Parts: sequence; C-alpha cells; structure tokens
Amino acid sequence: MCFLAEIILGPFYCKYYGVKEARRYRSLPLVSPRSNVIFRCCWLKATTFAEVAKTIRALNIPEIDSIEAGDLFRGKNVPVGKYSHDGTSNFPELRSYSD
Repeated sequence: MCFLAEIILGPFYCKYYGVKEARRYRSLPLVSPRSNVIFRCCWLKATTFAEVAKTIRALNIPEIDSIEAGDLFRGKNVPVGKYSHDGTSNFPELRSYSD
C-alpha cells in the first residue's frame, strides 16, 4: 500500500469548532450608513441636468442630501434625439423606524 500524504485533522477541527462557537447573534445598528442611489433616465437633448436636479429637489424628499451628475450616454442603444444620464442621490445616515 502506498500513501501520498497524511492529513492530521485534529488542529483543523479545533480551529473550526472554535470559530463556530465564537459566532453569536448581533443586532443590526440603529443608524444605517450613508447610502448612494444611482438613477438612470432618458431625456430629450434640450433637457439639462440642472433641470432634472431642480425637479428632484421640488419633490421635497427630506432624506435626499445631494444630487450629483454621473455618466452621459449617447449612441445606438439610446433613442435618436435623446440621451441617457446617470445621477447619484446621497442619503444621510437614517435612524430606524423603531426610534
């Protein structure tokens, strides 16, 4: 009989069960981290991002911290006379509804 390798599993099992036993439940934080929401829309060429940002701000969503322009797309996948624009809305840290 020929052996290629010998595996000693004792240390492996000790480490595995040590990590497994150390895991415990942790509740989610009450404050969520800042989040960025990326949106993509298709507009007429005459529409500027300033007009889009003004329209979003007119919705008076208090959680929106800022609105920033992103990438601009034109080409075969965008209809003629229009362009596609990425934008980012930044939301501040939000408290949970249970507060």
